[in-house]
Amino acid sequence: MNRAKLTHRLLWYFIKHSYAIYLRILFKVKVKWYNKPPNKDGFLLVANHSNRHDPFIIGGYLYTPVNYMANVDGVDGFQKAFSTKIGCFNIKKGRADKSAFIEAINLLKNGYTVGIFPEGDRSWLGETADFSSVTISLAKKTKKPILMARSEGNYLSCPRWSEKARRGNIFIEFDVISKDEIIKMSKDEIYKKVYDFISTDDFENEKLSKIKYKGKNLALGINNLLWRCPNCNTEDQIIGESDNIICKSCNTKFKIDGNLRVYHSENILTDKKIKNIKDWYNWQISFMNKTNFELLEDNEVEFIKEKEENKWESMGKGVLQLLENGIKWNENNNNYSLFFGLDEIMNIVDNFNEYSILNLNTGRYRFYTNKTCSYKWTSQLNELKKK
Repeated sequence: MNRAKLTHRLLWYFIKHSYAIYLRILFKVKVKWYNKPPNKDGFLLVANHSNRHDPFIIGGYLYTPVNYMANVDGVDGFQKAFSTKIGCFNIKKGRADKSAFIEAINLLKNGYTVGIFPEGDRSWLGETADFSSVTISLAKKTKKPILMARSEGNYLSCPRWSEKARRGNIFIEFDVISKDEIIKMSKDEIYKKVYDFISTDDFENEKLSKIKYKGKNLALGINNLLWRCPNCNTEDQIIGESDNIICKSCNTKFKIDGNLRVYHSENILTDKKIKNIKDWYNWQISFMNKTNFELLEDNEVEFIKEKEENKWESMGKGVLQLLENGIKWNENNNNYSLFFGLDEIMNIVDNFNEYSILNLNTGRYRFYTNKTCSYKWTSQLNELKKK
């Protein structure tokens, strides 16, 4: 029998027979099992991640409670307390976290089930990203079987940038890599088998294209993903209202449907080969790949330093810049400035569309953007580091 603490087991039982059933009905979930999960000694659950409800949807089909590796410190109050009670344990977002790895090993060795979304964050564009082989190392080190779960339609049902649910379908498939296979196979072989199974792309999925996803306020939150207008090329003037993507600069309106396709009566989108928001995103990214790299700047950006483990101190507001050799923040009263070279910067990750985390080799900062969206900083930094 798989292990779980009493509080976790009771809460899991309640959620499984209430909220998980509600989500199953809301998203019209359809499940296919190739092999059932192991029935004792715990296992490692590995899944792709696009929908904020994935842990509850997937977990609702399992007979054992799952201890999810999650960004517990990214939430506060009741959410944080609840996450801990239902077995979640913290991992620092966007960076290797030795303490989280050790916690996962201890749980697995003691017969608990551990769940990991190895991409590290929900997908912004509905496609599975490459992930670290650390997840595979957990299975090799503990000799535990892996339960793989692939969800299709989970992005279209609740996009990362919106949080608004759509009605359509979610399809989940489960398969197992047994303990014997884990022992015999190399890390690379296991990684390939896991990635090939859980990898998906909601925009390229022919099955999903035939399903009509429906909802209200379909454009709400689109400014978290899109920033350049296809009509006037102005940046940071995109907003979402009802089912319309609107540029505040030229007042052009683009219609969006539940499948995230975009429309305009003229040839504005056609000329740029934009059929959906993924095309739109890729179009605006293409501007960053030009020789004259467009540097990024925002003012009144609050910068917050992590003084010690999860204890943060505001440094005030100032001007944040992405330069060709790094990131600079200059306090409004010019009392001080900070500069981080590209070799110091690991990444920038978004925290629930609320603020960004700048991960350095030896520290972390939070910052709240003013005019620009968080993901714009992530995207432009990634493109700059490729050069």
